[in-house]
Amino acid sequence: MILLNGWPGDRRDYDALVRLLVNEADVIVPDLRGFGESDKHQADAEEIYSGRRQANGVIALLEELAIKGAVIGGYDVGSFVAQTVARIRPDLVRAMVVSPPLPGAGKRVLELKEAKEFWCATFHQLTLAAELVDGKPEAVRAYLRHFWEHWSGPTYVVDESRLDHLAEMYSKPGAFTASMMWYRASGIRLRLMPRKSRQNDRTACHANHNPMAGTRSDFPYSVVRSPGRFFYRLQV
Repeated sequence: MILLNGWPGDRRDYDALVRLLVNEADVIVPDLRGFGESDKHQADAEEIYSGRRQANGVIALLEELAIKGAVIGGYDVGSFVAQTVARIRPDLVRAMVVSPPLPGAGKRVLELKEAKEFWCATFHQLTLAAELVDGKPEAVRAYLRHFWEHWSGPTYVVDESRLDHLAEMYSKPGAFTASMMWYRASGIRLRLMPRKSRQNDRTACHANHNPMAGTRSDFPYSVVRSPGRFFYRLQV
């Protein structure tokens, strides 16, 4: 099983899950490019950090380890990348377990209510974001805390040790900027949604709490239209 991190996180996001899986499967948890301890290239975002390029990196890992028929799990960026891997190399993927974003949302995520929750995607396009946050531990910690609190369920309490780890990872000079390169690549959000692909089983984990729906979490099911049109044997 391959588990792919999202933003703002790294491979340590899955520590608790890995402990539950290790006796059932071989589990691989890489840091996606630009996150955690992976390379942080100062290069064109589209060439290095786009969904297709990130997917190519995961495919290269699967090929190097001679893995076929993998189950890929992911959330946020990891969900995009998992879906892209399955679309371009379905022979490597047996099934997916992913959270939103899912195909079928269309332009509804650009409506005012939803757009207010996606301000970070626009902010990350600006050099100002790096000037205000990159390499500044206190700013990094405050910025990450906002999303871990706001995009989680109403009873969730941020694990301070977890936040310490992420603040350390994201505070290294250039690390915060590298994590934003995903958003700066042309393959983000709506444009990265996979085209129809019915080769893979898929389990979609939808959060019940969502800021766009008046609750708290990322991507409400209400903005997704018929995701079953895109995947074979879909379970939500």
